[in-house]
Amino acid sequence: MTAGYLVFYLLGRILWCPLEDSSLLGWLLWERPSGGESYLYGWLLSSGLFWWAMALSALTALLGWYRLSCTTCAYFLIGFLMGLVLGPHPAGAAMGHGHYGWAFWGCIYLLSLPMGLLAERAGRKGVTFASRRGRLLAAGLVLCPLLSAVLAALAKAP
Repeated sequence: MTAGYLVFYLLGRILWCPLEDSSLLGWLLWERPSGGESYLYGWLLSSGLFWWAMALSALTALLGWYRLSCTTCAYFLIGFLMGLVLGPHPAGAAMGHGHYGWAFWGCIYLLSLPMGLLAERAGRKGVTFASRRGRLLAAGLVLCPLLSAVLAALAKAP
């Protein structure tokens, strides 16, 4: 899971951090993302939530909770993509914010915790994805963030 986060980190650096006038080490560690479409990526880095989410996935994997680790990693990415697409909000919006990507990411990521624990519990009880209960669990793991995305898109629509 840590490798997935590091690939995501490097992709974000390539897409949103300018390399000119910077050393490779400075670009990798200190260069700030630029542009409006990098708001969520920059916010995750500056708040430290990117690194905390990666540490949680790595720690749960080390403890043997692979389903929780995979769920938090997958929901991190889903929440990021959803925040990237649905987050921009017109200037002059209620409460004066121009981007709500952080809220979409946060809700989806927090949803990963109970869903991952549910998957862990099912795994401890011997439920496999080949069984009927396992297929229902897998469907719930996939549909839960997608349903959240649909509801958020409907709420954002004029």
